Amino acid sequence: MDNFDSPIKVVIVHESTTAGLQAANVLQNLATQLEGKLGIDINPWEICSHVWRFEWLQNPQLNEQAVAESIDADMIIISTENCTELPASVRSWIESVLPRKKGATALVAILGKKAGPQAGVLPSERYLRQLATHCHVDFLSHTPDNPATDNSWMAPVLCGFEDEPASSEAVLHHQNDQQRGWGLND
Repeated sequence: MDNFDSPIKVVIVHESTTAGLQAANVLQNLATQLEGKLGIDINPWEICSHVWRFEWLQNPQLNEQAVAESIDADMIIISTENCTELPASVRSWIESVLPRKKGATALVAILGKKAGPQAGVLPSERYLRQLATHCHVDFLSHTPDNPATDNSWMAPVLCGFEDEPASSEAVLHHQNDQQRGWGLND
């Protein structure tokens, strides 16, 4: 598409190829839903400005570059495969990005399958939720091993394009306890 002005800027940081594919699936679903809301064709890779692998963030120069490129993103997607705790380099990167965010931002965690019959919240989800709350960034979480038949968990992202707010059940289940009304038009 020529001269497409993206309505949203997304950065993806992923652990592995599988996790990257999970993030790409979310990106595709987001683009499809935005197409329906805006009435225009959206190539998901036109709204995704940068893709980073966890291992690349171990390099201080690349980590610094990823920070600089992530600061003005509207949405940051962190995708893991089986990770229960994020590597130090990923924590350093996100801790450098979120405090510098200005305006509406969503942090989306696509967390891999839980190892074993563990119940409850993964350490990486708890960490990201607390950091997002501290930095006044909206947090959405999705676990691929808990398959959803629809994309209702993304409702808070899309509510800025709707005349009516997203369903309260989806917002309460997938967003911080404190709603800040994240929306692209806020």
